[in-house]
Amino acid sequence: MGSALLSTYSGLPRPIYVLSIARCVSALGAFVYPFLTLTLTVRLSLSEAEAGLILSGVGLVSLMGSLGGGWLSDRHPKVKLLILAQLGCALGLMTAGFLSDSLWLLAPLFFSTMSISVVRPTSAALIAELTPKEMRTQAFSLGHLGTNLGFSIGPLIASLLFERAPAWIFWGDGLTTLLSAGVVWWQLGRAPTDEGRADELSPLPPQSALEAEVEGSVWRVLRARPQLLWYALASLLMSFAYAQVTFSLPITLTQLTGPSGAELFGYVMSGNGLFVLLLTPLITQRAEGRAHLRGLQLASLCFALGFGVIALTPLFAHVNADHSWSLYSLLGLSVMTWTAGEVYSVNHGSAFVAQETPASHRGRVNGVLPVVLGLMRSVTPMVSGALIGALSSSSFWLVVSASPLCALALLSWMRARWGVER
Repeated sequence: MGSALLSTYSGLPRPIYVLSIARCVSALGAFVYPFLTLTLTVRLSLSEAEAGLILSGVGLVSLMGSLGGGWLSDRHPKVKLLILAQLGCALGLMTAGFLSDSLWLLAPLFFSTMSISVVRPTSAALIAELTPKEMRTQAFSLGHLGTNLGFSIGPLIASLLFERAPAWIFWGDGLTTLLSAGVVWWQLGRAPTDEGRADELSPLPPQSALEAEVEGSVWRVLRARPQLLWYALASLLMSFAYAQVTFSLPITLTQLTGPSGAELFGYVMSGNGLFVLLLTPLITQRAEGRAHLRGLQLASLCFALGFGVIALTPLFAHVNADHSWSLYSLLGLSVMTWTAGEVYSVNHGSAFVAQETPASHRGRVNGVLPVVLGLMRSVTPMVSGALIGALSSSSFWLVVSASPLCALALLSWMRARWGVER
């Protein structure tokens, strides 16, 4: 069975493996953003509403980076752009480490956020143009697997650094980002010394009528392909739920367990990474030949169930040691379920966008669509902060779980409108 699962990722272009390794290295030091809510509320003593406002600002800066990155990646060499963006992110994070006990850390943090946001559309466009259509699900899945291989360890380390050496949360993240840029440069950025590798970064020709190059702006492309906008809306609804992982979930855990909430959140995030490692090969193997909209329906269902389960956690508030296993078991079930949704969403969402986008506009479409999602992420902390103050914990998480259920209904309509084979 193990060899069958590994064979799911065999035969991909060499640059896809390099990019996946680089993402793993970068995610190994993914300390800052998972713990940013706790840094603002616990270390800098901001209220939930104030932290939400700052995180919304981080989201807006991310949108600017995504738009700029998409535009640049359609006009400049993608590998060089990836390297420069990661170097900028590393510089911002290292600088923020010297300001970790002050709100002045926000300036370099915003710079690093904008830089790393350039990476996302550039990387997605690069994977799409180098990978045959029938292998894109595996290619995007491998990248996600690499990220979470590192992410299964990174937050656990960050949870130990949070109280003991907070500056190293920023410095460690910056160093691994720098190392990731080095991997990309060493393997892909230098002039090839092997003649067999001279053309490995050459884009494949369009593989369907939908992928044929077209003239005009990205807005013209989106108007001509409304399925991309409807997909963005469905993703927006799922994104509202998933965004709670790094904002509302640590707040809920701190309310439930007090000072140990930060450490418990570290275990939750590492559990998320571990479940990705276990579930991604299984889900990807079963996804071969499956319509992407069907996979996205499964993602929305898993998100609804996974976050709905958290509504039960207040029943175990302030439990004694003899019964703490009940809370941990419930959290484990929740994490496993919404992690499955994450895997389905990444595998099928990225591949759906690739197959519906003309080759001439891959970078810009992969830059614009995250803006739609980023608008939700940017307002989510503000909305969530207000809802947390107005609702009970159980009611809040039930509201969260309703959002992906709406996405499920929308995706069902899309399958009926554009065909079940999409």
